[in-house]
Amino acid sequence: MHTPRLLVVSYHYLPWITPGSLRVASIARHLVASGWDVRVLTAAPGSGTGDGIRVVSTSRSDRAAVARGYVQRRLDGLWKKVAFPDVHVRWSVALARALTRLLDRESFDAVLTSSPPHSSQCVVAAVRRRRRFVWVADYRDPWTAPSRYPRHRLSLALHRALERRALAAADLVLANTRGNREALLRSFPTIDPGRVDVLTNGFDDSMLDAPAEPLAETSDLTYVGEVYPGMMDSYLDAVARLAKDDPALAPRLAIYGNVDPREWRKVVERGLEGRVERRGFVSHEESLRAMRRARGLLLLLPQRESWRTCVPSKAYPYLASGRRVLALVPEGDSAALVRAAGVGEAIVGTDSVTAAAAVARFVGSIRRDGDRAVPVPPQVRAYSYAAIAARLDGLLRGVAGKRHG
Repeated sequence: MHTPRLLVVSYHYLPWITPGSLRVASIARHLVASGWDVRVLTAAPGSGTGDGIRVVSTSRSDRAAVARGYVQRRLDGLWKKVAFPDVHVRWSVALARALTRLLDRESFDAVLTSSPPHSSQCVVAAVRRRRRFVWVADYRDPWTAPSRYPRHRLSLALHRALERRALAAADLVLANTRGNREALLRSFPTIDPGRVDVLTNGFDDSMLDAPAEPLAETSDLTYVGEVYPGMMDSYLDAVARLAKDDPALAPRLAIYGNVDPREWRKVVERGLEGRVERRGFVSHEESLRAMRRARGLLLLLPQRESWRTCVPSKAYPYLASGRRVLALVPEGDSAALVRAAGVGEAIVGTDSVTAAAAVARFVGSIRRDGDRAVPVPPQVRAYSYAAIAARLDGLLRGVAGKRHG
C-alpha cells in the first residue's frame, strides 16, 4: 500500500514558537497520524525527527553565520526598508538549494508551502519551473489581496506581479478565511475558482481536554496578543463614555502582550490608565492559561474595511477556552466566526454610543455569571487542528490524485 509523502516548506517551525510554527507543526502531526510521511523544510534551527516528522533545517550554527546574524541585526532598520518582497528574502538562496536537493533525491506526492514570508512562495514557484511536482500554496495570512500596507504603487504592482505568478503555478491555493479567498479571486480574476479553497487557522485539540482553570483574573476583560495601531479605538471610545456616564459600568482590561506605544498614548489621553493593565509579553502556554482564567475575552481589530477579512489567530483558541468572547471588529469574517461559534457577541461599526451600551451589557452579564464557564459548542470542534488536518488530508489526496491520474 502506497504511503503518501508530503514536503512542507515553512520558514517558521519549532522550536520557534509563533502562530505560524504552531499551526504547521500541529497540522503535520495530525497528517502523520492519518498515514502521511511528512518532511518539513524550514529555516528554524535544529533537525531530526519529532512526532514522526522528519525536519530539514537550512540554519547554520557556525561562527560565520553567527557573525552575519550580528551584522544583520545591526542593519535591521535599513534592511526592513529595502528588502523585497519581505525581510526574509535572504532565506531564498538556501531554500532554493535545499528544495532542489530534496526533489532530486526523493519523490513527494505533494509539496505544501506555508507563508508568510511570501518570498518562500516565489522561490517554490521558480523551482517548479525546473522540476515537476504537485504544489499547494497555503496562505496563513494574505499577501496583496486584500492589500493593507503597500509602500507605494510601484511596490504594490511588483508584489502583485509576483503573487500572480505564484498563483498561476500552484495546483491548489489555500486562503485562511472565506473573505480572503474572495479577495484573491477578485484581485486575480484569471485564476480558476476551483483551484482556490479555504483552510483556516485553529486551536490545539488539547484545549478541549484541558482541566478547568479557576477564574483567577481580577479584570473584567482579557486581551491576549499584540496590540497594533488602531485596534483599541472603538473599545477606548466606548469605555471612556461609560467611565463618564456611569463609572461602575466601565470595565477593567488586562492585556497579555505588547502594546504599541501609539495605542498606549490613546489610553493615557482618555484618562483610562487605571482601567487598562499591561501584563507584558507571556509565553504561548501562559497565554492559553490566561484565556482559560479570564472572566471574558476581548477580540479587537481596527474598524476599517481592509481588516474585514482578517481573523486573528488568537480568535480560535478563544473559542475553545470556555470563556465568553466580546469582539469589536468590522463586519466580516471575525464577526461571522464569533456569531457562528455561539460563544459571545460581535460589535461592528464605530458608533461609540452603541458600542458603549453593548460593552456594558456584556460586562454586566459576566459579572453576574461569576466563575461559570461556557460549555464549548460542538461547532467549535471544526476549528481544532485535528479537524483542519483532516480537511487538508482530503484536499491533498484530491489534488495529488488529479495530477498523477
